[in-house]
Amino acid sequence: MNWFLQRSFGRSPSAQVGLDKPDKSDNQAAAGFTLTEVIVVVVLISVLAAIAAPSWVALLNRQRLGNATNDVLQALRQAQDEAIRTRYPQQVTLNTGANPTINVLSEVRRIGQGSVGMTVTSTAATTITFGITGGPIAGPQDITPATNLPIVITLSVPATGGVRRCVVIETLLGAMRTANQGENVCS
Repeated sequence: MNWFLQRSFGRSPSAQVGLDKPDKSDNQAAAGFTLTEVIVVVVLISVLAAIAAPSWVALLNRQRLGNATNDVLQALRQAQDEAIRTRYPQQVTLNTGANPTINVLSEVRRIGQGSVGMTVTSTAATTITFGITGGPIAGPQDITPATNLPIVITLSVPATGGVRRCVVIETLLGAMRTANQGENVCS
């Protein structure tokens, strides 16, 4: 029978059923990586990471700044809309401390995530009151239009220095817009 299998298929019977073990000495030289190859790959990955890291940090800072700007603008618009809807003045209080917050409609919201700085440029504008027409007024019991326009809320990432973006309340009707660093109102 063995003779028949060898003659018919050119193999021994044990090879037909997978019992022969391959010789490891032939494959051992080609398996794995040399130390030099591994070192070259590690150095290349390190160089690429060192090149990409500053860009990644700048991207994260721009994202934080955009989110913080949107948070402030949304809170101001929400208070403005509520003042128009209820026909009752609404206040927004800005806390410009180390962890800036904004208090709108009896809800305190943290501004941004991470090191976001906030400053308000105007006389006594850390509390902004929107009247029943949606424009900023002097106070909740006073219907006199605010005279300290424009009110500029400057956000920066990181908190000291860094990239700046502003939310500006420009007109007596309460028109709001954002401004980027370098524009006249956001310098």
